[in-house]
Amino acid sequence: MKVNHVRRCMQLGVFTLVLAPLLGISGIRGNLNSADWWGVTLTDPLAFLEVSVAAGKAATAMLGPAVLVLAVYLVFGKAYCGWVCPVGFLIEMTGKVKRLFSRQPGARAKITGQYYWSLPAVLIIALFTHLPLFQILSPAGILMRTLLFGIGWEVLLIVAILIAELTAYSGLWCRVLCPLGAFYSLLGRLSPVQVKVDRNKCDGCQICTRHCHAAVNSIRNVVRDGQAEHVGGASCTRCGKCVDKCPHGALHFAVNWNMDDKLREGSTRHIVGPGAVDVFRRRVLRAGTGLLSAGILVPAIRTTIKMSPDFIRPPGAAAEPEFLARCIRCGKCAQSCRYHSILMAGAEGGAAMGTPYVSPRQAPCYLCLECTKVCPSGAIKPLDEIREVKMGVAEIDTSRCLAYQGDICRSCYSNCPLIDEAIYLDDPLKPVVNREKCTGCGLCEYACVMNKPAITVVPKDYMS
Repeated sequence: MKVNHVRRCMQLGVFTLVLAPLLGISGIRGNLNSADWWGVTLTDPLAFLEVSVAAGKAATAMLGPAVLVLAVYLVFGKAYCGWVCPVGFLIEMTGKVKRLFSRQPGARAKITGQYYWSLPAVLIIALFTHLPLFQILSPAGILMRTLLFGIGWEVLLIVAILIAELTAYSGLWCRVLCPLGAFYSLLGRLSPVQVKVDRNKCDGCQICTRHCHAAVNSIRNVVRDGQAEHVGGASCTRCGKCVDKCPHGALHFAVNWNMDDKLREGSTRHIVGPGAVDVFRRRVLRAGTGLLSAGILVPAIRTTIKMSPDFIRPPGAAAEPEFLARCIRCGKCAQSCRYHSILMAGAEGGAAMGTPYVSPRQAPCYLCLECTKVCPSGAIKPLDEIREVKMGVAEIDTSRCLAYQGDICRSCYSNCPLIDEAIYLDDPLKPVVNREKCTGCGLCEYACVMNKPAITVVPKDYMS
């Protein structure tokens, strides 16, 4: 079986695993930021780094699951980009469409090698904004959340990436802008699994270089110039296209423990194809320097944080600033909620995009506390760390409440799970909220008979 066929099966398998909850398959939660697969938790190492920097201390709960993933890619290098990433799959399919309608299919401009500026950029932004920016804007995360929880305006980011792939340079997102690609590219330099050339079979036809989309410089060094026997590990996604396309069977995967050979990858990054000039490279690098200075993004992100809606967070959620810093937008809490009370914020949430919240009028929280058992980052505290369940507090608009207008209405009182404690009746039968006892579950707001409820829950961080 060809390597590419195995790779497609792997990509399909990852899609199936992530979407398994929609198929009624139990034991699976999360997305590629963090996932629970039959009791085994796996977490993106970059998510661990971002959250640790944003929160100001190591996210120790994420360390073990992140190390497991890190160990896999220390062995297989940048294989995530070629074998797992769903956006990488979409970009490949877009490339096929582009070649299908291109008048010169073999001459399209593409970016080779890997640019690294985006990796320190997101970590610096996390340091100054206390926000894991890539976990919010990760196209793979957005795609998975869209498929699991519904479409929103944030999906336009994926559309923009695919349009850029069609109209601009191939590889613009994967090799210039994506910090995760840069992260795994660094691991790829240490990977022992590489493509090796059999000199006795290779005739230098370079068919492999025409089909390589990521490590062209390195494969040329091996095939044309004879500078090494193995394709360098940094940019190579181990997609196997070169192995499949070689007519002589001269290329195959092998284990290479020679560190000097692995680190000798051709590092020159350039664009090949019509109209490709070094000017583009310089412009991209200058843009990266601008992002690293955080002169534009950091103030803009801070403003976005201030403008974000006041969400009611699930029970056990940390204070809002810490919650935004720690949440990696994996969706496990929403998937664990048996009452479907937890929703996921879309683009309207601004800096809170992808985070969980509760909308009492749609579905109040029944305090099953399942969400406290699955959060991988500490954004929602585990049950043994929760001193009290306090999502917010209910407030009554007495100018609109029927009971305060002389009518008899006990809807909020009758539906309060802490009846006569969190809500009690004052004479004559007017509901009163005990702010100390109220948990903010929202059952009162949900039960209110008014079209616009006269009793609403205020988030705990915004209680007057």
